[in-house]
Amino acid sequence: MRIKIIFAILLAVLIFSLPVYAGEDAVLYSMAVHSAKHGRMDFAFIRYHSILRDFSASPYREQASFAIAEYYFTIPDYRAAKEQFDSFLTNYPDSKGKFFALAYLYKIALVGEDAALAEDLAKQIINIRQTSSLFGKSKVYSYRTPLYRRLKAVSKAEGLEFYSGGELFAKILYPE
Repeated sequence: MRIKIIFAILLAVLIFSLPVYAGEDAVLYSMAVHSAKHGRMDFAFIRYHSILRDFSASPYREQASFAIAEYYFTIPDYRAAKEQFDSFLTNYPDSKGKFFALAYLYKIALVGEDAALAEDLAKQIINIRQTSSLFGKSKVYSYRTPLYRRLKAVSKAEGLEFYSGGELFAKILYPE
């Protein structure tokens, strides 16, 4: 019996000390999504963070990067959220999440009372709205984040409104 316990301990140590194998990032991503769907944001954050830290070539890094930034925004650690959203935009400039990453940064600038940054971000957001087919023919653009939050941008005659979970979190008026 004692030999079996020692063998089990040695086997566990060996398994956990081996290099990470292909496919583990997919398992972590699946677990992160499952945690997010069930409202366990702390567990989702840990798993998304592991993807960024341990899997430099993972196809899930974009989603993980956005999720970590959004998590920081929700707790609210705006400094860390800003750093992570900036990193996200640098690494994934063509992401479907770019529009909402900029909206989050706009809100952070407003909270931090950085009017110049807020104005610059508003211009970037409006420029994206005007130069892309983001909205298509509709007046609403929706995006489900990796933390399983529903974000929505609504284009109105006077400007753009951004919603998270049905609640307005930012509004940008078009210049006159």
